Amino acid sequence: MERLKAPMFLVLLLLVLPMGSAHAVPAGKFATERVASSHDDWEPAIAADDSGHVYQLITRFGAKPACSHCPKVFIVLRRSTDGGATWLPDEYLCKCRGRKSQYDPVIMVDDQGRVFANWLEGYTPGVVFARSDDFGETWTDPHPIATPSVSWSDKPWFALSADGEDVYEYLNGEPRGSPSAVVSYDAGDTWETPILMPYQKNFGRYYFASGAAVLADGTALNAQTAFRRNYHDGRVFVYVYRSTDEGKTFTRIKLDSAARGPICPKGSGCGAGYLGSQIAMASDAQGNAYVLYNSAFQPEGPARVFFSRSTDSGLTWSSPKQLSDAPVGSNHDFPMLVASGEGIVGAAWMDDRTGMWNTWYRQSQDGGLTWGAGQRLSNRPDGRRYKTEAGFEFPYGDYGMLAMGDGKVWATWGESPSYIGPGGVWLTHRSLP
Repeated sequence: MERLKAPMFLVLLLLVLPMGSAHAVPAGKFATERVASSHDDWEPAIAADDSGHVYQLITRFGAKPACSHCPKVFIVLRRSTDGGATWLPDEYLCKCRGRKSQYDPVIMVDDQGRVFANWLEGYTPGVVFARSDDFGETWTDPHPIATPSVSWSDKPWFALSADGEDVYEYLNGEPRGSPSAVVSYDAGDTWETPILMPYQKNFGRYYFASGAAVLADGTALNAQTAFRRNYHDGRVFVYVYRSTDEGKTFTRIKLDSAARGPICPKGSGCGAGYLGSQIAMASDAQGNAYVLYNSAFQPEGPARVFFSRSTDSGLTWSSPKQLSDAPVGSNHDFPMLVASGEGIVGAAWMDDRTGMWNTWYRQSQDGGLTWGAGQRLSNRPDGRRYKTEAGFEFPYGDYGMLAMGDGKVWATWGESPSYIGPGGVWLTHRSLP
């Protein structure tokens, strides 16, 4: 569900930054980041279409649940219908009476404007899926996509074909955290039997899906990292999985072998693996695929971020290229990636080059061959006790996300004084290119 669970707090801090409106932004510059709410918000997801709809999912702690027997940790849906200028009131994505907690949201849109989401309803039933055909106004009932074939499931991610008809869900479960794929060919109305993808035969690794794509030719790709189950021993394997037969079978491509990541700083509250390797994935309209991952050279040493691209449907990948210009010794985590249009690729991550943490972004106009200068997204020095001119104190949540739509790129991530929180989800955007 989570590598460690964050506790439930209600943040009672007064906002000094308006949450409801997006401000005019000079071309090529990101807007001043703004916080999503006054609550203890963690681990966001974001999607945008070309008609001005922006969708944000947030895992919320400590706030009032939808009912007395509804999840106490729940996922909030935020919607804008005017390109982020204003936001509708927060909604429960699913009240889900009788469930205890919700985690790990992912949200996407297809080229028809339909909205798709998955999340975790505990380890059982585990990964559930829902779709909205009316821009987030109403949703299908959450459908457990992996049971009973998989007795429990964790860490979902998914990808769509452009028309939304083919949906590829990736998750882990039995045996002992191994990776599985589940496919729908009718936009999530019905699901095939889960397929166990290639994994370590000694069952000694726990897999985390953190990116996926469906290419124009129908090739399905998924990005995974594989940790030793105690997160301390051995190296972390960075994989891409590939299917050319509509998800019936997968082959595995090893991109890298990373050293285990840094030990969490004293007082941060996080556990082993939290600052370990992770891989994000995106694809463009031309069928090119991209990955961004963080990898440490030495055990418990600082990690850098690496970019690689494939122009043959994920069969082969370019040599990894470092994207950050941070000084040697800076730690890099939580990669984010998006691609759209004619070779526009956006890459983001968090690093601690200033002595505090910040979220950074670089953009390529030519499919990742060359890159523009880095831009700091965590660009507000106040508004929370954990923020200063140098950045924020600690990342909050296992991932952030990027999205493109309606001529804009959106970024969302979590900031906090520690892994324990309470923290907040932050948001910014800029115009393309």
